[in-house]
Amino acid sequence: MIFDLGQSGGKVTIGYYNGKKIRLENLYKFDNDDVFAGGFLQWDILKLFGEVLTGIGKALSVNKDIQSLGIDSWGSDYSFIDKRGYLLGNPITNRDNRVKDTLNSFYKILSKKELFNLTGVQLSSSSSSSLMQLYSLIYLKSKIFSVAEKYLMIPDIINFFLTGYPVCEYTLMSFTQLVDQRKKEIIDYILNKYSIPKRVFPKMNFSGNILGNLKYDLSKMYGGRKIKVTTVAEHDTASAFTTIPFKERGKNCASIILGSWCVLGIEVNEPILTDEAFINGFANQGGVEGVIHFRKDFPGFIIADELRKSILNERCLDLSWDNIFMLVEKASPFEFFIDICDPIFSAPGKDMKSVFLNYFKESDQGLPENEQQIFRCIFEGMIFSFRSAMDVLQKIIGKKIDLIYIIGGGSRNKIINQWTANILKIPVWAEIQEATSIGNMLVQMKALKDLESVINERHIVNESFKFLEFYPENITEYEEAYNKYLSVIKRKEKACIKKL
Repeated sequence: MIFDLGQSGGKVTIGYYNGKKIRLENLYKFDNDDVFAGGFLQWDILKLFGEVLTGIGKALSVNKDIQSLGIDSWGSDYSFIDKRGYLLGNPITNRDNRVKDTLNSFYKILSKKELFNLTGVQLSSSSSSSLMQLYSLIYLKSKIFSVAEKYLMIPDIINFFLTGYPVCEYTLMSFTQLVDQRKKEIIDYILNKYSIPKRVFPKMNFSGNILGNLKYDLSKMYGGRKIKVTTVAEHDTASAFTTIPFKERGKNCASIILGSWCVLGIEVNEPILTDEAFINGFANQGGVEGVIHFRKDFPGFIIADELRKSILNERCLDLSWDNIFMLVEKASPFEFFIDICDPIFSAPGKDMKSVFLNYFKESDQGLPENEQQIFRCIFEGMIFSFRSAMDVLQKIIGKKIDLIYIIGGGSRNKIINQWTANILKIPVWAEIQEATSIGNMLVQMKALKDLESVINERHIVNESFKFLEFYPENITEYEEAYNKYLSVIKRKEKACIKKL
């Protein structure tokens, strides 16, 4: 059983393996909504646990021979249990604004560069750092550490409810800004600097292990079934990267996870901590079997979705994703340019259409005739960001990337896939939409001894799923457009400096 929990919803999947190939059967989906209560934006973790129990029941009704389950989720968010195992409140979401007053003092203790050198991590949003959230408790003089026994992240809370064993899984912990990815242990120096007690952190558990069986009372609910609870690569991004055969076919490969947020990355054996990596916004995250994912994050479809909502607030239109891309194909290419990483496009509560019009005006681009031109420039902005990051990545590693895998929910979008091949000038292999679930399953297979090594046996993915192949076209046109994009971004930067 595969449980993939996201910030907007979760899904339950059954995975099958016949000794040669794997296949997935999607079984059940459910919503996950944050709740504003008591002055904080919180996750309803008991609802999530209830959905997991429902998912187990549904899966067993389909196949009574299920052996194991594994849970992955987004990173950063957590709660505590006390000595009796009582949960000390819902996890506060990383979108809550409780950390905003702590930023100045936080970086006076350790700078962004010092934290990067120690942990290999820098994040697109400070609120998504578990370290920042923990420090906010100290800063606000919370009393929770006086009663907290163990710190647990989202999948680990649910695993604790299922088995009674409190542990923290490494791929999740590696992105908290608490862990030395070279030694694979929590850094006492950081804890001491921020006055965070080390005693609250349970034993670090690594993916590919059996945590335990369902507790007796839960097992009875399912007819006494002794289902094994495994620790998978519990960070959803790490789980997705697990599927990519980076070292197959004698090529230097990279991958793009395409979704609401995008991640471009490669697999390395040691974290890359150079000044160039830091300046250009790259980060390191622990993966399975000791590998490191060297990556850069970008806003993705989330910007187009915010624009879609902004337009729907004005008037009723058919703005399904299929219809949006029909409009995008009809729009003239390379008319308008944006830097999708500009914080203005990620600011919550803004009228996104007005944000775009102001951006075009400030960068002296004129105004679009219709909204389809704005949608098109968003997706073109995504591929230009991929190109910019790829140029830097190749410089950092001193190697040329020969092949890109595009995975994740957005990988079925043939337009973005082809544009990416064009701008990067290398082949793209795409359409593994369920990459996170596949990675989750592979690690469960290792825990059950069906695989000796996930890293060495990822050829199963190639044998089980068909990649669609896209090859570069219209390279000169895309190169000219990219240079035009760079000039617009520079013009916008100068306009911002003038305003200051």
